Amino acid sequence: MGKAIAAFQSHEQINRIVEGYGLIRRTPRTIADRAALFQEFEMIRKRGYAIDQDESIEGGFCIGAPVVISGRPVISAVSLSMPVVRMNQDLAPVIAEAVVGTAKAIAAALVR
Repeated sequence: MGKAIAAFQSHEQINRIVEGYGLIRRTPRTIADRAALFQEFEMIRKRGYAIDQDESIEGGFCIGAPVVISGRPVISAVSLSMPVVRMNQDLAPVIAEAVVGTAKAIAAALVR
């Protein structure tokens, strides 16, 4: 969920977060390079959700989507996590669609 939220922050805010927390490598797949991180954020903004496969914890898989309310900063997200051994190529798009749909439903409920 962290990448799903961070991707929609300003460059200045992201830089403050990176300066404050650093880019700590938790696994061999953790993104620990600032340029690579900004490139990942660009991909997240384009597709509307983030993927974490073995980045935070080895053997973990997560898809997270921001809860976007028009005119407001992104401050929350929803996600689904599972062991990576349960993930396959056909399942990822289905999960991504469900997570993004859930994030949109939450956003709609919050503006009522």
